[in-house]
Amino acid sequence: MPAESFAAIITAAGSSTRFHNSLKKEYALLDEQPVLIWSLKAFLMARHFSPVVITVPQGHEGLVEDMLKDYKLKTKLLIRSGGRSRQESVKKALLALKDFKPNYVLIHDGARPWVSPALINSVLTQAVEHGACIPLVKQVDSVVKTHSSNQVAEYLDRDFLFSVQTPQGFLYEAILDAHLKAEQIAKEFSDDGQIYLLLKRPLFTVPGEVTNRKITYLKDLK
Repeated sequence: MPAESFAAIITAAGSSTRFHNSLKKEYALLDEQPVLIWSLKAFLMARHFSPVVITVPQGHEGLVEDMLKDYKLKTKLLIRSGGRSRQESVKKALLALKDFKPNYVLIHDGARPWVSPALINSVLTQAVEHGACIPLVKQVDSVVKTHSSNQVAEYLDRDFLFSVQTPQGFLYEAILDAHLKAEQIAKEFSDDGQIYLLLKRPLFTVPGEVTNRKITYLKDLK
């Protein structure tokens, strides 16, 4: 029986409009290396993911290929142009993996450079055991639901509220099927876990890491 194979998708196709810098946030330097490299290296430190698909804006393929050449990364990399949304970019990346037939795939935001190999392995272990897994961080602030008039409608019980992180791990064929279903629905889903729930299968969780922050604004780099 062949060994299970693991692929990864790292999304970096967004426009970074809130970052307000001449460089996209995934290309900006963090301790003298691009943010994207930190995200990618964490996966390569965790275990053997091959291939790794990196989604980039159309026309940036050569730029990112040149960026990665300097780091001699020991895995097969596929640089692919993304779509108009993160959802479309991930679907295109999943389709790019069809010929490789991975058993499992982890999907990660390239703008989360502080992800640890330990968290990556934790998500993957539970995805292998249960079919799907996402990392969660407990909500510590009070959370309210508002009316459209900006008045508070109610306070929500934060004991049952969590922030969702990446990487998120899935059986490859299942998450591809879910994305193809999502394509037929006139709705933009918030992340791949929400898309996976279209299959009406259990979605398991592991504790995330408060250090696994996502860079949105320029100040987040500091």
